[in-house]
Amino acid sequence: MTLADWLGISKTIPNTVNAVSNLYTTDKARLEAQKNLADVIEQSDKLSGAVNVADANSINLFQSLWRPLLGWTAGACVALYYIPQIVLTEYVWFLQCLAQHQVIKFPMPSDEIMNLVYILLGFGAYRMIEKKF
Repeated sequence: MTLADWLGISKTIPNTVNAVSNLYTTDKARLEAQKNLADVIEQSDKLSGAVNVADANSINLFQSLWRPLLGWTAGACVALYYIPQIVLTEYVWFLQCLAQHQVIKFPMPSDEIMNLVYILLGFGAYRMIEKKF
């Protein structure tokens, strides 16, 4: 499920793009309009990248550091949530294994661990996209 699905606009976006092709009756005009639309979208992406570079090179510290600050804050929040939880869970699990003289099932659900993996992959993808532009 994508963000567009959550917002309820997933069916609207393709309809908007297809509306360009429905306005023209000849194939040549339709292809030219689609090329112009692609050029406008590409130009918008380039300008967005230029704004990001200008923000990063700004003398104003708030303007140049707000993105890294958000990244570090999000990373710290994830670390403060997951690290104590995993350490305490492993400690209690270890003590129970010693008390029962057998290895018991790890008490932390696998979906919690997968949530951490997804978050870390999301941070990595965000950084990769940020470096690209």
